[in-house]
Amino acid sequence: MEQIDPNTFDKTQLKINIPAYNGEMHYSKISYKGMPIIIQTPQTLTKQKIVKQGKRLFCDIMFNSIETEFLHWIEELETQLHKILFENSSNWFDQTFQLDDIETLFVSPVKMFKSGKYYILRAYLKESLRVFKDNSGVGLTYLDIVPENNIISILEFKGIKYTSRDFQLDIEIKQIMIIQSDPYENNCFIKINKPIEIKETNLKPDTETNLKPDDLNEVILKEIEYIEDSNIKLTNNFIEIYNEAKKEASETKQIAINAHLKLEEIRKKYNIEPDSE
Repeated sequence: MEQIDPNTFDKTQLKINIPAYNGEMHYSKISYKGMPIIIQTPQTLTKQKIVKQGKRLFCDIMFNSIETEFLHWIEELETQLHKILFENSSNWFDQTFQLDDIETLFVSPVKMFKSGKYYILRAYLKESLRVFKDNSGVGLTYLDIVPENNIISILEFKGIKYTSRDFQLDIEIKQIMIIQSDPYENNCFIKINKPIEIKETNLKPDTETNLKPDDLNEVILKEIEYIEDSNIKLTNNFIEIYNEAKKEASETKQIAINAHLKLEEIRKKYNIEPDSE
């Protein structure tokens, strides 16, 4: 059965049948393009579980106020029904009603809840209502529905009930699907990895290196000779830097020579063998 798309809804295609007495009250069937008015709701909650009132079952479907598309469609539906009733009131009722009289008598199916955060729509259902879990096709019953469930419903706007006090839309739930709640809302999925164990290792050189004074002098002198003898191509921009480095190298060389002479003097004075530590 074709469902109504709120985005392509043509309110001029709505029709209200002539009211007829059904043994309890006057009642008019309503249709859209000659077919039942079937529509799917957005994801909703329920104010409470399915309630049994006398012989009838009903559910207060709770819409979030952000579902403006669906709520606007209901408003548009109501407005068009008011207009049709007003245009036919002189033929259908014992008295002629003005449009504002119709609007006053017509009970809106949607009521504000929790200061406008939600809207409530009451719809009736049969005990044989088919309830599904997600898209799995698993069959449940209306007893499985709890207020915490996120649901999507198929609704049929069947007709209008007339009493001496008011006019009311007759809305029936045809199917309900329970949507699996977001698992991240109720369960912790954070995994704590085991801390990385860092082992302290004392690194020791495989061999000990003993650097003697004469060896040190030899290394320094070789480095100085290498700097002086290297054929380095310098640009004009680095000549000044080069000269400074050369000057420092010469000074370092002289310091090394003086240190070496000092060591020789100490060695001879105290009769220290060259290989002693």
